[in-house]
Amino acid sequence: MTRLRGAAPAVLTGALLATTLGGCGTTVASYRESASTAVQTQLGGARTAELAGRSWLDGNLPDAAATVIVGDADRTVGGAESDFAAADPPAGAGGLRASVTQALGDTSDAVARLRVAVDLGDRGAVVSATRRLTATADQLEALGVRLR
Repeated sequence: MTRLRGAAPAVLTGALLATTLGGCGTTVASYRESASTAVQTQLGGARTAELAGRSWLDGNLPDAAATVIVGDADRTVGGAESDFAAADPPAGAGGLRASVTQALGDTSDAVARLRVAVDLGDRGAVVSATRRLTATADQLEALGVRLR
């Protein structure tokens, strides 16, 4: 049996520990990529809901179809928000987390308002919710561009 003496065991242990921990941690770059993915996923759902709301208002989408489409979009944006919120940010990514979480939350709220308005068949509320969603989705899209 060979024994390591002196500083060698400490160096070897440190190297193994660094290798092990280095593979487990999230880097700012990978966290930024996760943020970008969440934003793009949510943007797709938001634009789908927006289009459904406009189509419903124009009389080109039946109530039942609008309800299903906006409901699915609501689940998509909510899922993207909760998935991102569940990820622990690495050191130095607090500002990124705050801005992305705020944008995702605003978009989830806007889609949820549209879903409720469509479910109720409230034309005035759908107009208002669609306008709000358009503005929110535009802001989310701008954030997505900055994250690329």
